[in-house]
Amino acid sequence: MFKEDQKNLALSSNNKLPQIRNYQLLKKIGEGSYGKIYLSEDLKTSSLVTLKIIDKTFLELLGKTEEAFIEQFMLIHLKHKNIINLHSCFQTKQKLIFEIEYFKNGNFENYLKQIQNKNGILSYETSKFYLAEILNILLYFQKNKIAHLDLKPGNFLLDERLHLKLIDFATCKIIGKEYDLKTKKFIKQNNIIIDNYLGTPEYVSPEILNKNVINFKSCDIWSFGIIMYELFHGYTPFKGKNEKETIQNIKNGNFKIDEKLPFEVKDLINKLLNYNQEERLGVNDIKDIMKHKFFEGINFENLFEEKVPENLKKCSSDSLFVQKRKISFMEELYSTDESDFDNHSVNFSCGNDFCVVKYEDNNIEFYDNYFVL
Repeated sequence: MFKEDQKNLALSSNNKLPQIRNYQLLKKIGEGSYGKIYLSEDLKTSSLVTLKIIDKTFLELLGKTEEAFIEQFMLIHLKHKNIINLHSCFQTKQKLIFEIEYFKNGNFENYLKQIQNKNGILSYETSKFYLAEILNILLYFQKNKIAHLDLKPGNFLLDERLHLKLIDFATCKIIGKEYDLKTKKFIKQNNIIIDNYLGTPEYVSPEILNKNVINFKSCDIWSFGIIMYELFHGYTPFKGKNEKETIQNIKNGNFKIDEKLPFEVKDLINKLLNYNQEERLGVNDIKDIMKHKFFEGINFENLFEEKVPENLKKCSSDSLFVQKRKISFMEELYSTDESDFDNHSVNFSCGNDFCVVKYEDNNIEFYDNYFVL
């Protein structure tokens, strides 16, 4: 899939294109199913950015090549205030690299854990605000016939104003289409294809587990319902001792809602976690959820410009995340070893890297299995 191409190798001499030597890897700040996330410094601008580095060999061994191309496609085309921005994407011989925005306030899941560790939850108004922001994203997705299929707090970052930014689009689907690796395009799909597994256990919908999806939009609505339940309870409704037990709990369909919660909260959760996917509130139109009594007083159109109701604790300095230490380029960018390199303290050396893409003005071209923009 990633056979070397001499024409693309020649692009390495073009200094206008992004190259790995233009970045200093500072600290690993996350790790996905097939990629590592690094806080990095753009040496040309001295600004902090995020690099998502994906090992090609590991990607092929897992059979996840298609997901990498889908994520790139989505990052290029999705334009919304609550969705992370892609700066550029490029590659070396062994790695695929996405450069995206960096936000020092971390992700939503970590913040919720800090609150839960203190036996607390977000305030009613703050929970409503964040749920409304997620709904704005779902409305955008519904208009563009896209299903995210991995909605969870860990896939939302908090920007400098503490608004949500959605990340991680590898599991996305365009409803009625499938991604064709040969043409690097979405083509018409006659039947709904259910992968062996989509999403994160605690947030995955029963129709995916039962391989009985009628409309992928219903899956995101279920995940949205799980997030709402978590915000008002401090935990998810089906979490078991292990993944197998969690999945079985979802299939069994038993969950309890705190009776002390306001009626509108309980009513909306029940309508979102309806096991009949065709009757789930919002499956035909996300605005049906927006009209629910719970969201009274929310101005969805101007939400991103408004101040978050609760003053969440901000990071006072990037030093909370940044500990500058140089990482071996040869080890990190060419090795297929998935061990953690954070403890290495060696000279930063440039290998025989090359760039094959540039992200500018949405000029898009896919060429010979490479990311080419």
